[in-house]
Amino acid sequence: MKRLLLISLLLGFGCSEDVPDEPQLVRLRLARRPAGRVAVEILEAPVQPVAFQAEVVIDAGTSFTFDDPQAPEGLPLDTVRLQARGTNRAILFAADKRGIRLPRAGDLLSFTVTGSGGEGTLRLGTVVVAGEGGVRLEADRGPDLSIR
Repeated sequence: MKRLLLISLLLGFGCSEDVPDEPQLVRLRLARRPAGRVAVEILEAPVQPVAFQAEVVIDAGTSFTFDDPQAPEGLPLDTVRLQARGTNRAILFAADKRGIRLPRAGDLLSFTVTGSGGEGTLRLGTVVVAGEGGVRLEADRGPDLSIR
């Protein structure tokens, strides 16, 4: 009887597949839009996001400014903000206090970038995406974007 119990335990351990929980990523990217706008786009999200915040940074030898943050057409968010954080840096934020959720795929917000001439590379720095109940979702920031 002891052998049977030991064999069943060993078989149970040997047959169980403990797959480590891999974080499900919110995949993001920066994309050009008409009228010189740049959009932050979600390519896919494992759950419905409720808030988004990211630092945008331009690596360049000249100065660039960020302006005019907007929610995409058809997504009536009550809070879309952009706040400058020194030269070539800003914080973007998008959420809604009324309960409107961000898309699992599609544009989150867009903004304009203007410079005093020259080229640079726009990238997402620190990103925070919150899911239902304030759960922080891991984010893949995607590729950089060339700016002129």
